[in-house]
Amino acid sequence: MRLNWGAVAIGGIAGIGSAVLLSVPIRLLAGTSGFGPLALLILAGFAGQMIGGYVAGRFAGTEQAAHGGLAALLSYLVTAAIAIATGQEPPITTLVFSGVVALVLGSAGGVLAAAHQRRA
Repeated sequence: MRLNWGAVAIGGIAGIGSAVLLSVPIRLLAGTSGFGPLALLILAGFAGQMIGGYVAGRFAGTEQAAHGGLAALLSYLVTAAIAIATGQEPPITTLVFSGVVALVLGSAGGVLAAAHQRRA
């Protein structure tokens, strides 16, 4: 299997961008305190990872699930590195579990891209 790193990079950028676009209205309207806004922000991150996987899968051509998973993992690693650099200290188990979730959601986005390409 040969990876298209351009597709992975574009998917990673799309994942970060879409998560940011989804989380801005949540922060403005609901704030950051309480469980409700936090749950919505987490869902926005999950949606961003799936969108990033879908975009990577669309650009990949073949092996859409692998490209989608790597794109979502890339976007997660960038956001986790930013969080750690800004002083947050999540437990290692949280980091690993969240990375696995990103990989799964990105792969699902890549599978959706493959299904969409088969239908077209």
